[in-house]
Amino acid sequence: MQIVSRWAYATIFFVCLSACGGGGGSSGSAPPPAPAPTQSPGGIWFGSDSEGDQILALITESGRFHFLELTTGNQGSGTINVSNGNQISTNFRFVPAVGNLFADGSPYSDCSASGTIVERSTLNGTIVCTTSMGSQSSVTVNLAYDARYELGSDLATFAGEWTDSSNPGIDVVNIDSVGAITGQDESGTGCVYSGQVSIIDSTYNAYDVEWTYSSCSGQFAILNGITFSGIGAIDNTVSPIEFTVGATAIIQGDEVSLILTYERTVGACSMAGQKEFVLTAMQDWYLWNNLLPINVNLADYATPEELLAFLTTFSPDDGSGQPIDKFSFIGSAAADAAFFGEGQFEGFGFSSRFVAADDLRLTQVFANSPADLGGLARGQRILELNGRTIAEIQAAEGVSAVFGTSPLTFTMLEPGGTQFISTIAHDIVTINPVPQWRVIDAGGGRMVGYMEFSTFISTADPVFDTVFAAFQANGVNDVIIDLRYNGGGLVSTAELLGDFLGGDVAENLTFSKTLFNADRAAVYNAQEFFERLGNSMSLSRLVVIATSGTASASELVTNSMEPHVEVTIVGDRTFGKPVGQVGFEFCEKILRPTAFQTVNADDFGDYFGGLPVDCVAADDLDVAVGADTDPNMVTALGYLDAGSCPVASLSGGQAKPVIGQNLPQLDRRGRPWREFADAF
Repeated sequence: MQIVSRWAYATIFFVCLSACGGGGGSSGSAPPPAPAPTQSPGGIWFGSDSEGDQILALITESGRFHFLELTTGNQGSGTINVSNGNQISTNFRFVPAVGNLFADGSPYSDCSASGTIVERSTLNGTIVCTTSMGSQSSVTVNLAYDARYELGSDLATFAGEWTDSSNPGIDVVNIDSVGAITGQDESGTGCVYSGQVSIIDSTYNAYDVEWTYSSCSGQFAILNGITFSGIGAIDNTVSPIEFTVGATAIIQGDEVSLILTYERTVGACSMAGQKEFVLTAMQDWYLWNNLLPINVNLADYATPEELLAFLTTFSPDDGSGQPIDKFSFIGSAAADAAFFGEGQFEGFGFSSRFVAADDLRLTQVFANSPADLGGLARGQRILELNGRTIAEIQAAEGVSAVFGTSPLTFTMLEPGGTQFISTIAHDIVTINPVPQWRVIDAGGGRMVGYMEFSTFISTADPVFDTVFAAFQANGVNDVIIDLRYNGGGLVSTAELLGDFLGGDVAENLTFSKTLFNADRAAVYNAQEFFERLGNSMSLSRLVVIATSGTASASELVTNSMEPHVEVTIVGDRTFGKPVGQVGFEFCEKILRPTAFQTVNADDFGDYFGGLPVDCVAADDLDVAVGADTDPNMVTALGYLDAGSCPVASLSGGQAKPVIGQNLPQLDRRGRPWREFADAF
């Protein structure tokens, strides 16, 4: 058994040049050169020999090695000596795989090797061997270093069940957290194994391994009492994790080779299985998978969520020293489906934001939600939660954490100055994706369509048809879409909205392009085109009302309409999320890694800093969203009337746009109703 299928190997050939001294030198003496530093031979080394055999060498820092010929299962072991800095030499015995002999019938071959090493880089040399029957051979070997040697060693990594990858489910061993090996071969040999995995040096990925056979029956009884010993290494960059061992033993006076690769068998929903699922999905699908570390020790992370948080730190810098990926998350699969399919989640049913460091206001309250029934309303200020001030909470765990408490007692301040207390418990909240829409007579025969859109969920799809049928029937050419609190959602719903807005004026033209990582691009990169629908309108101008919470699918629609019609952003700069997630369900959870970026027909999609605002307007929390006196509506209608941004003034009750302000931000990462609807 010599399968090491997932260990990639590389061959590097070098021409070694000797420096020669020139003639005619001075007879004066010079100080002898300082001795070259001795190169460490330690490493996991891959490559091939001049006969084409695949080679894996496992070498410890002290030079002890097992030299595995993966093609044949033959193996040599001994100790490498390093002299003169980088010169290597060794004498060792090379033995065939269990049950085999060399071509001339010999049970072993005595070998000598010499060559050079570049520490943590290359190992090259010549091996000369003579079999016990006198046959001689010589090969050159060229090996490259594999950085997985630097994974370190930890016996806790082994805890669990392992199976021989060449005989899965039959040859099974258990290794506990202190390295004790127990197992039994279920193929009919009756053999029982017991042994030990031990750490050689915790800094490096190399383990001493030995095991002894007992209770073997029939022709295999010859193994009883036989102990194999050798060196092994973990590969935790594959799923399932693999452990490769090169070991030898003396059977009836002859040394024999055994090369094994075991893979860990884990229940799909064990903690180890979940972490392996997340790592594999991220390596395959993550938009920035080329930036992920090659070596990830899953034992370092207690949960798949903790592992995901670590992996996202390798996304590009956002310009402030922080990773740009604030979007990948793991959540409940059932809750995810309920939100995107029915607009439902369990919570209080409100959104809020800071307008000052200790001034937290409600921006929206969803109809018939626990918050609505408890008397909470837009514009109210939260003074205390369970008797603690906002300042106290922010100095401790933060408001977002406290909103996870149910029931929760709110001390509220109304805009008129009245205080009240309300105790509210979490319950099912159903979001109306289109809370309001209307046709506005802008004068002079101009009709303007207005639609407030809360989040991109599938329940919005049938509403669009009703809204745009009315827009079309009333001769609407200019549309105001209010996305001020819309954090995005389903790309399919964004594409549908694009068809209603642009299907007439941009039919069959590019709406957007979806770009995956280099490993997925050939199959999954896609281009979405505008499709004319029955109620697609003849759009001239689009005004988008936005805040810093306008994100993702909201920005996708805004950016994708830009090349085709006049688009104006009113309010504030958007959030800046030109990327999206895909979903992978596992163990009643869903992993949504950031997996693609979108660009428009002009190939523009680099707006991680947000789409810039054209006409600044305040979000007055004392005025209902979309009301005639709403500053965003005044500005939007003023722009459509004059073709330029009107001069705006702020009343005392208005919340200024957050551009340039450094205010506390509520955590929107994770649960879809937080990211896409800004809802608690």
